[in-house]
Amino acid sequence: MADPAAVAARHTHKRCPDCDQVLPASAFYRRPNGYLSAYCKPHQRQRGRAWHARHRPPGQRRRAPATGADRNRLPAAPLLAAVQRYAQQRHLTLKELLGPQLDVAFDHAQAAGTISLTTLERFCDEVLGWHPRMLYGDAYDHAAFQADSQPSPFS
Repeated sequence: MADPAAVAARHTHKRCPDCDQVLPASAFYRRPNGYLSAYCKPHQRQRGRAWHARHRPPGQRRRAPATGADRNRLPAAPLLAAVQRYAQQRHLTLKELLGPQLDVAFDHAQAAGTISLTTLERFCDEVLGWHPRMLYGDAYDHAAFQADSQPSPFS
């Protein structure tokens, strides 16, 4: 593989196939390997936008905001306490019990004081082996089955 610094020093100008002009290297994006992008910056952005427009589902411009279980939240305290008790019973640290992804989610829930239903269900399935209703009772049912137009009382 070529040295990126040597490649960068070698390329001072390049022709953009779209505008058919020889432009300085600063008019092109530089790849990690030192080579310049095929098209100048404006044409590279234009081609990127066109690609995204072709690969979006018809009629959908952007992702819709979260609804349902992603938006509804419950207090995190019962789950955090249950996970900590479970780790102590197993003589494991939280990092050992949860793994890297759930450890980050645990920290986020601890900082926010609330937890989304999807994250709650993942903790219950993967760590505790319980149904979330065992921790939250009717509050879980209310959050899981409430209409999307109604905000959660815990958010």
